[in-house]
Amino acid sequence: MIRFFLLFLFSFSINCLAIEAHKAEYILSLYESTQSSGIFGVEGKSIYLLREECNGWDTEEDLLVNFQLQDNVESNLISKWSTFETFSGKSYQFDLTEKINDQNTSNFFGFANISKNNKDNIAVYISDKEYQVNLDAKIEFPIMQLKNIITAAKQNKKVYNSNLFLGSELQVSYNVVSAIIGPLTPKTNNDFGSNLIQDYYWPVYLAYYKPILELDKPEYTISAKLQENGVILEYIIDYGDFSIISSLKNISSVKKNTC
Repeated sequence: MIRFFLLFLFSFSINCLAIEAHKAEYILSLYESTQSSGIFGVEGKSIYLLREECNGWDTEEDLLVNFQLQDNVESNLISKWSTFETFSGKSYQFDLTEKINDQNTSNFFGFANISKNNKDNIAVYISDKEYQVNLDAKIEFPIMQLKNIITAAKQNKKVYNSNLFLGSELQVSYNVVSAIIGPLTPKTNNDFGSNLIQDYYWPVYLAYYKPILELDKPEYTISAKLQENGVILEYIIDYGDFSIISSLKNISSVKKNTC
């Protein structure tokens, strides 16, 4: 579930706005926790890379998280998540490797394509064998979803709903995502001295549901400070029993690959 974090960082391109390809380092720590969660501390970091290619966007996320549990027990998560999404938002590739306590827990890759006829859309997962999942709904991939959220924010809309395909869980078709968009908010300081850090951001709240449980509580929520150039200053993921805050530590520009 932790690997969902940086998927939210996928950027966008609308009107005359330019996407800001970048490399960002985030520090993860425990935000809140209940006794029933059994989690008493979190330490971690994530390195996120967004690079522009000739036909779309490459992303990479390297994540390392240590959970402090009861009786001084620790649990470690290491994952690498890579994706490619075409500029059109119609084709998507994904690749995940994950270890928990040095044991392989996930290792698969795949692809998905969408067209006007939703009934023809499928996602293919390749792991120990090949799996196919029907995408029989109007699906958005992550960059297209963020593009539409930003469009809604610029039009002063407060809510945007979508069916998001991530590919980060084997044989899962999509999540129903409800986004609530707050007003453009001034940033009070620039601690990084980087031109990637802007003066304003949108506070965005996203709730993620399984399609068959759409009316129940979300599986998790994300509260984020989203800049117009696609950089996330901070975000909090809440799983109900516990939540984790991720704060930007370092950021730098990434040059576009020559086509």
